[in-house]
Formats: sequence, structure tokens, C-alpha cells
Amino acid sequence: MSSVDSTLNSASTLVTMDFVKKLRPNASNKTLVISGRVVTFAFMTLAILWAPQILKFPDIWTYLQSTLAYLSPPFVACFVMGIFWKRSNRTAAFASLFAGHFAAVVIFVLDFAEVIVVQTGPLDAEQLAAAGAGAPVLHFLYVAPILFVVSIAVIVGVSLAGEKPDEETVRGLTWTPAFFREETQELTALPWYENYRSQTVGMLMLIALFVGMFW
Repeated sequence: MSSVDSTLNSASTLVTMDFVKKLRPNASNKTLVISGRVVTFAFMTLAILWAPQILKFPDIWTYLQSTLAYLSPPFVACFVMGIFWKRSNRTAAFASLFAGHFAAVVIFVLDFAEVIVVQTGPLDAEQLAAAGAGAPVLHFLYVAPILFVVSIAVIVGVSLAGEKPDEETVRGLTWTPAFFREETQELTALPWYENYRSQTVGMLMLIALFVGMFW
């Protein structure tokens, strides 16, 4: 219940402040509150209508991972390219988000129409029939890298076709070897347990340990 409450509150705040407030900058606080309530009710209704779809998955964990496979890759692509490629621009980022999620909808619709079979567990009778009729079988974990590659391709193509971002603007936002060396010198003054790089290595080792235990 806490997670649902936090999600609905965040979603209504995002829509109200990032869209309603910008479209109607003179809106009163009462109008914004009503807008937030309407958005919350709409999202809750959509969640109720969507809930029966969860029964199509073998367990809740697979459902969550499958949902993330459809939703996360475009955002990850924008983050990675924005951090590591100075040539990427805002138009490309928006186009990538649109194209990545559009591709996710296409895959979802094709799976729903049984043109392809997105496997989340042992194939049921309908999926076996579709696969036997020639429908390609795609494990749901492959959806994420496919959407990630699509999003990266869109960012590269749109960025190269558009204007180059201002050098001064992106200088402090992108990763460079010079930044890495400068940060390394700053981190040497910290004890190892306060160094986030040491903490990251320790976290990765713990993850590897737990994954190995249940492999």
C-alpha cells in the first residue's frame, strides 16, 4: 500500500506540476489540487483495469521484470548517451524516448496478437499453438536490449542530423577522462570506506555472492 500510495502521489505531482502548471501558469492552488485528484483517480482506474493482466505471468517477480524490460531501456539509453557522448542533443533524447516506447508498444501488440510469442515462463497451450504455426519465440529478457539498441540508434541518427550542442553547456554534463583523473585525486584524500568507488566494488561483490548462492 505504501508503494502504491507513493507511485500515485508521484505520478499526480508530475502531471500537475510539469504539464498543468506550465499550460496554465496562473492556475490557483485549488485548481492544481483538483487536477492532482483527477490524475490520481485516472491512474488508479487504469491500474485496476490492468491488474487482471498480471495473471498471465507465472509470478509477480517475472511481471515486474517484464514491465521494466518494456519501460526502462529508452530512459537508460538517454542517460548513457547524455553522459558519454557530447554530440547528443535534446531533440534526439525526446525522439529516442518516443521511438523506444513506440517500439515497446509494437512488441507488446504483436505478442498480444500472437504474431510473436514473448516467453515469460513455460509456454501455455495458446503460445505453443502460435509457435507451432511459425510465430517467433522471444524471451522477455531480450526485449530490453532490443529496445535499448533501437533507442541508441535513434539518438545517434537524430543527433548527427541535427545541430551540435553548445560546447560550454555540455562540458560540465558529460564524462571525460580528465574529469575521472581530477575526481581520482579528490577521492584519494578520503578513507576507503567513504570512497564511493570502493563502496561500488563492495556492492558488486555482494551482488555476485547472492546471485552465486541462488544460481
